[in-house]
Amino acid sequence: MADREEHVFLVVKDDCPVCAEAKNELRDLIDEKKIELVEVSEPKFHEIEKQLKITKVPTCVIEIKDGDNVKYDYCSQQEKEKQSD
Repeated sequence: MADREEHVFLVVKDDCPVCAEAKNELRDLIDEKKIELVEVSEPKFHEIEKQLKITKVPTCVIEIKDGDNVKYDYCSQQEKEKQSD
Protein backbone atom coordinates (compact mmCIF):
# COMPACT_ATOMS: atom_id res chain seq x y z
CA MET A 1 0.00 0.00 0.00
CA ALA A 2 1.30 3.46 -0.94
CA ASP A 3 2.28 5.96 1.72
CA ARG A 4 0.25 9.14 1.74
CA GLU A 5 2.10 12.39 2.43
CA GLU A 6 0.76 15.93 2.73
CA HIS A 7 2.78 19.14 2.46
CA VAL A 8 1.53 22.70 2.89
CA PHE A 9 2.89 25.44 0.67
CA LEU A 10 2.46 29.19 0.84
CA VAL A 11 2.67 30.63 -2.67
CA VAL A 12 4.26 34.08 -2.55
CA LYS A 13 5.78 36.73 -4.77
CA ASP A 14 9.01 38.46 -3.82
CA ASP A 15 7.80 42.06 -4.13
CA CYS A 16 4.34 41.51 -2.59
CA PRO A 17 3.82 43.43 0.69
CA VAL A 18 0.90 41.19 1.74
CA CYS A 19 3.13 38.14 1.13
CA ALA A 20 5.80 39.65 3.36
CA GLU A 21 3.21 40.17 6.10
CA ALA A 22 1.95 36.57 5.73
CA LYS A 23 5.51 35.21 5.88
CA ASN A 24 6.11 37.22 9.05
CA GLU A 25 2.91 35.98 10.69
CA LEU A 26 3.65 32.36 9.75
CA ARG A 27 7.38 32.51 10.54
CA ASP A 28 7.19 29.88 13.31
CA LEU A 29 5.43 27.36 11.05
CA ILE A 30 7.88 28.12 8.24
CA ASP A 31 10.88 27.69 10.57
CA GLU A 32 9.42 24.41 11.86
CA LYS A 33 9.03 23.27 8.22
CA LYS A 34 5.26 22.86 8.62
CA ILE A 35 4.74 25.34 5.76
CA GLU A 36 7.10 25.69 2.81
CA LEU A 37 7.38 28.89 0.78
CA VAL A 38 7.06 28.71 -3.00
CA GLU A 39 7.90 31.76 -5.10
CA VAL A 40 5.88 32.24 -8.29
CA SER A 41 9.18 32.17 -10.21
CA GLU A 42 10.08 28.66 -9.00
CA PRO A 43 9.51 25.42 -10.93
CA LYS A 44 7.42 24.09 -8.00
CA PHE A 45 4.91 26.89 -8.58
CA HIS A 46 4.52 25.87 -12.22
CA GLU A 47 3.90 22.29 -11.09
CA ILE A 48 1.16 23.52 -8.73
CA GLU A 49 -0.27 25.85 -11.37
CA LYS A 50 -0.90 22.91 -13.73
CA GLN A 51 -3.70 21.84 -11.37
CA LEU A 52 -4.79 25.09 -9.70
CA LYS A 53 -5.50 28.47 -11.19
CA ILE A 54 -3.66 30.81 -8.85
CA THR A 55 -4.34 34.44 -9.61
CA LYS A 56 -3.65 36.02 -6.23
CA VAL A 57 -0.90 35.65 -3.66
CA PRO A 58 -0.30 34.80 -0.92
CA THR A 59 -2.17 31.55 -1.34
CA CYS A 60 -2.04 28.45 0.81
CA VAL A 61 -2.09 25.12 -1.06
CA ILE A 62 -1.71 21.52 0.01
CA GLU A 63 0.17 18.86 -1.89
CA ILE A 64 -1.16 15.34 -1.43
CA LYS A 65 1.17 12.56 -2.52
CA ASP A 66 -0.31 9.09 -2.68
CA GLY A 67 2.36 6.83 -4.12
CA ASP A 68 3.21 8.23 -7.56
CA ASN A 69 0.04 10.37 -7.68
CA VAL A 70 0.36 14.03 -6.73
CA LYS A 71 -2.64 16.30 -6.28
CA TYR A 72 -2.79 19.96 -5.27
CA ASP A 73 -5.71 21.72 -3.64
CA TYR A 74 -6.36 24.96 -1.80
CA CYS A 75 -5.96 24.75 1.98
CA SER A 76 -9.48 26.08 2.48
CA GLN A 77 -12.64 27.07 0.68
CA GLN A 78 -11.77 30.68 1.52
CA GLU A 79 -8.47 30.35 -0.38
CA LYS A 80 -10.34 28.90 -3.35
CA GLU A 81 -12.92 31.72 -3.34
CA LYS A 82 -10.15 34.34 -3.13
CA GLN A 83 -8.87 33.16 -6.51
CA SER A 84 -12.19 33.85 -8.22
CA ASP A 85 -12.76 37.34 -6.75
